[in-house]
Amino acid sequence: MKLDSFLQLTQDLNPKYFLYYRPQKKDKIYPIAKVTLSTQECLFETKNTYPKSLANIQKILRQVHQTDTSLFINHQNIRNEIYGVQIDLQQGKIYLF
Repeated sequence: MKLDSFLQLTQDLNPKYFLYYRPQKKDKIYPIAKVTLSTQECLFETKNTYPKSLANIQKILRQVHQTDTSLFINHQNIRNEIYGVQIDLQQGKIYLF
């Protein structure tokens, strides 16, 4: 998934929603606690802490001028590409997978 697609999908959502990573549909969810930007990629990282809100993430990502970069996740020291987003409006959660 590209950064511009992610920003477009999440632009109208409540900024208080939280971001999580879900490796598989029935797997445990992991809070996204860090975002690292470079000219070639946007790297989300999971940690056993409180998840970042959409407002925190958007504040960082909107400063980027090159939005055609790919999104990746670093989970348990394994780097994977993010290929989708699932939005749970009732629970206020955004799942990256």
